[in-house]
Amino acid sequence: MNDLTDTGIVLAASPHGEHAALVTLFTRSTGLYTGYVPGGQSRKIRGFLQLGTFVNARWRTRIEGRMGTLELEPLPGIPSPLLADRTRLAGTASMLSLVRQFLAERDPFPGLHDATAATLENLLQARTDTMTWAADVARWECLLLAETGFGLDTHRCALTGTREELAWISPHTGRAASRAAGQPWSDRLLPLPPFLLSTTLPSSPGELLQGFRLSGHFLARIETHTASGARSPLPSARTRFLCRLSTELGAV
Repeated sequence: MNDLTDTGIVLAASPHGEHAALVTLFTRSTGLYTGYVPGGQSRKIRGFLQLGTFVNARWRTRIEGRMGTLELEPLPGIPSPLLADRTRLAGTASMLSLVRQFLAERDPFPGLHDATAATLENLLQARTDTMTWAADVARWECLLLAETGFGLDTHRCALTGTREELAWISPHTGRAASRAAGQPWSDRLLPLPPFLLSTTLPSSPGELLQGFRLSGHFLARIETHTASGARSPLPSARTRFLCRLSTELGAV
């Protein structure tokens, strides 16, 4: 009997048979895990199988490599997804759909898990304003790139070596350029919004969306974990989130 205990974030839940559910979690020490939850369609359990819910999980299986049984309970003190706030729900769905697309089953990413949990907790706090949590999501997308081996090189200018006034990113190499050095090729480069390099807020909705365009450009180049290993389109949940975010911020 294999027996694991971990904390996790609910990525997906679907009915299985008449009473059970299949649930996919993003766990800290074991990565993505899918398991069978007896009674998962009951009112008691279904309530905390919402996307983005934080849970304690115990996973059991008799045979290594087989889908096991999950026992779940919600983590106390963690905010639940805000059902009435469609933009926050869309942001949650976007983040977790990217996790499902770019991470393989049972491949641990503890640092990314912790960052995902922290970003979601901030997003789910009703008092956090939209520009603040959305900027965190954009930074989180850049972390996802780094954790999966496609991080941007924003430490210094690729042309001059300076660390000052980095303002551009090569769409081909992901390396930064300073404002002055990159200016002659500005029509071929991607803007590097300052908020991605710090904890400051974007100066405008336009700058915030520039950050998502930058991360989205490189996310779209990653070969995902499909049977063929080919590139897949970015999740539609991300597109819906950016449309809703743009509308809320008046950036359309």
